[in-house]
Amino acid sequence: MVRVVAAVFALHYLVAIAALAACSGEGAAELAGKIGLVSGRGGVVGIWVMNADGSQASRLADGDFPGWSPDGGEIAITERTADGNLDLFILDVQRQTKLRVTDDPANDAQPAWSPDGQLIAFTSDSGGDQDIYVINPDGSGRTRLTTTSHPDLTPDWSPDGSKIAFGSVRDGDLEIYVMEADGSDQTRLTINPEVDSNPAWSPDGKKIAFDSFRTGESQIYVMNADGSDLRQLTFGLDNAFAPVWSPDGQWIAFNLSTDDTQDIFAVRVDGSDETRLTDEPGPDFVYAWFAAE
Repeated sequence: MVRVVAAVFALHYLVAIAALAACSGEGAAELAGKIGLVSGRGGVVGIWVMNADGSQASRLADGDFPGWSPDGGEIAITERTADGNLDLFILDVQRQTKLRVTDDPANDAQPAWSPDGQLIAFTSDSGGDQDIYVINPDGSGRTRLTTTSHPDLTPDWSPDGSKIAFGSVRDGDLEIYVMEADGSDQTRLTINPEVDSNPAWSPDGKKIAFDSFRTGESQIYVMNADGSDLRQLTFGLDNAFAPVWSPDGQWIAFNLSTDDTQDIFAVRVDGSDETRLTDEPGPDFVYAWFAAE
């Protein structure tokens, strides 16, 4: 099932042709905090951090699919181990030490830390299908939350930790769902024949941003947490995907295919001030936006 996950991401990356009519850089001075990203700068994929305006980027570690802890001091990362499978590790950013969290013949990926730091949600094919699990950061208490025969992907916690939004193919195409943190009350939020994916809760818990191909090209959308009041945020961009909210809820960063690579952009929640944050030879993918210390 990890191939299905890869296919979903490949769909985002490969369908795009660079098309950016006019992205204003005027908003960059108002961008605050730190952005966590995965970058291929220098030809080696790794986990990086930079200022929210794109300045002072620095490499932290090898790895992919990172999930930052609430205080930013630790990162749950995905690594391919010697046995050929994907497993989760926790990187202590200051000490540069790693603790292995999962160790099984399955593929475990896409970690998302709960707001209180007590649990990590992730995807795994250990049950035969790509499902969502939670686990304690020390590797104990592994619990399966979804049990469908189709892939469930990209979990994201609500700010109060009571719910998890995720993508699922259980009804024939990739849509956005939400469930209680214990896996109960799994509810579909989007209904569209095109791909809806990568849900991200707003800091106040009232909105969910996501990407969708419903116009024929991937764009960023925002809806209420119950699925109502859907609003398209970006227009005229090919392959804008994987939104991430700023800590103050005023901006949304996202990935965009440009010039045969991927870069990070940001836009205000009203759709104004599209701002390019990275412009490097290697691909950059945004994963987190947190307040600076």
